[in-house]
Amino acid sequence: MKKTNLLLLISFFLVGCSGSGTTNYDGLWLIDKEISLAECRKSLESSGDENDDLGAGFMEGFTELICQTITGAIPVLEIENNQFSVSVAEGTQSCSINTESSAVSCTAESDGIAEAMGQITIKDGMLNFLMSDSDESGETTEMLLVYAKK
Repeated sequence: MKKTNLLLLISFFLVGCSGSGTTNYDGLWLIDKEISLAECRKSLESSGDENDDLGAGFMEGFTELICQTITGAIPVLEIENNQFSVSVAEGTQSCSINTESSAVSCTAESDGIAEAMGQITIKDGMLNFLMSDSDESGETTEMLLVYAKK
């Protein structure tokens, strides 16, 4: 009986200390363009004013252009050991995910300066990359990109 209790205690200890509480983001993730475009439109439309029909039509077209560009910029995330690279106009950025906070920080190869990019979570089997950026006035813009695992 003592051996069984000891074995159960050791098993419980090993499972509890194995780090199984952290999320594994590794894998090849492909953007779900339909969901990401809808989230992008929602984000940009909620921040804009629609004063007249001409302005609203122009902003709708401009919003669509921005959203198509954003969803096309990062169509694939290949995550390995909670790290991935993103190619942008300024060059390549190396990004890492803090598995405890889900925070993503990226470092540009050109200047080596790390900056916060947002958060990554997994919800209903989909990877949600909530990108955020703050301007000089402190206003934060957020954009959600949704990925499916291949």
